[in-house]
Amino acid sequence: MLIRKYWMNPVAVICTALLVQALPCSCKTVFMIGNSFTHNSMPYSLPAIAAEKSDSLTVGAHIKSGSPLLNIWGRPDDGREISKDFGKYRDALTKHQWDVVTLQPFYKRPYEGFPQSTMQSDIDSILKFIKLARENPANRNTKFYIYESWPFLWTGKPFQQAWDATTKDELTAPTMHTRDYYEHLLKRLKKKTDAEIHIIPVPEVMCELDRQMQAGKVPGLTGLGNIMKDKLHLDPGLGHYIASVTVYATLFGKNPGGIVKPEGHYDDGNMELLTPQMCEIVNKTVWDVLSKNSSTGVREPADSKNAAGGKR
Repeated sequence: MLIRKYWMNPVAVICTALLVQALPCSCKTVFMIGNSFTHNSMPYSLPAIAAEKSDSLTVGAHIKSGSPLLNIWGRPDDGREISKDFGKYRDALTKHQWDVVTLQPFYKRPYEGFPQSTMQSDIDSILKFIKLARENPANRNTKFYIYESWPFLWTGKPFQQAWDATTKDELTAPTMHTRDYYEHLLKRLKKKTDAEIHIIPVPEVMCELDRQMQAGKVPGLTGLGNIMKDKLHLDPGLGHYIASVTVYATLFGKNPGGIVKPEGHYDDGNMELLTPQMCEIVNKTVWDVLSKNSSTGVREPADSKNAAGGKR
């Protein structure tokens, strides 16, 4: 029998090992439940954002336009899924394993035979989704994230004022798109379940970007109106990119520095805005917001070695 001996350059072996260590890859699965605000984070494009940092993300979603969680839970066959592989929320949560499930509260007056959404209805609905997911033993350790809805611009209130508004911590209070409301909701939920729950602070990122825009620190933009499609929804270019990067960085706990617009994504908005420079302004703002807010589950120095940004 002929035995061949192969010689390997020890320097090459060491360099290869160092390269592998420098390129950590995380793989996650996420199922998203909400309305068009959740869809504004572009579930279809999130895997491409993750790939910019050499990460893998599998995404499923149940989207029902204009609906709060109360209505989505009550009409499980309504709405649409983004992947036939997972289906709508009942099949998705009970038949598949998920690292993360996101849930989006939303203000709505009585609608489709359902009462107005309130703190109580949001708590009840979220707990029902958690219980349903946990019927599948594979989801016993699933993390749940509250995807925060941003204030409606059609009210006429300045965005920062609307987001900063004082909100009473009452079960009968209507769902409010304010920082206070989500803080109250999160505290109440944590008292009722042992599930790990965090927030995805898209409105907080928008608020910080608005401050920078009004201070003249974002070239070509003077306020949030520049990144909105209408008085409710984000622009399908830069606006969607902001929401996507916020979701990615929150779920992975990684500094998004170095991410740029993936080829073939976010092409329906103002393409001139999505420059590498603009992307980096967004990336830095997202990380500044996340790393200072313990409710996101991102802790400093959670990704301190990656704090300078750059693709990894």
